[in-house]
Amino acid sequence: CSTPLTELIVRCYPGNEGCNHSYTLYEDDGITTAYQQGESASTLMNYRKEGEQTFVTIHPAKGSYKGQPQKRAYRIELPGIQAGTKVKVNGKSVKAVWDKTIGGIVVSVKSDDIRKKVEVQIRTVAMDFWASLEHKINYKFEGNAPEHIKDELYACAQMVSALDAKMLSLNEEIQ
Repeated sequence: CSTPLTELIVRCYPGNEGCNHSYTLYEDDGITTAYQQGESASTLMNYRKEGEQTFVTIHPAKGSYKGQPQKRAYRIELPGIQAGTKVKVNGKSVKAVWDKTIGGIVVSVKSDDIRKKVEVQIRTVAMDFWASLEHKINYKFEGNAPEHIKDELYACAQMVSALDAKMLSLNEEIQ
């Protein structure tokens, strides 16, 4: 294909707990043999699942070729991720859209420089609140929170995980 790829659709099927999968997108001009002289680009993409959090990372493109788009938008499709989750792109909250055809959410990332990293973070509402609290505690105590606060935060993490599991189970039952 020789049409410049200005929007990339990335579908990430749910992985098991602890999964960490990578894929490399290879591109060249699609017409000539310039790739034989190294005129090509590659973009590493990563999908990671940690507890109630899912991360999709699109690393900066490496390499170049004639006709290469300098900006790209992304449509990240996440089958199996429930509506109502909290989504951040590069640390900023964004709204995900439920797509019944994939049975999951879609995150649209606006066109930006292909040499910039894109990180999408998906959390349940409860986990997002816990992570925000953890960040505040670490900021306030400069990473040295008193042990009793660390212990309480750990206990909250266990409760949040149990709550998330119960809510997901209930949601699956009514689907």
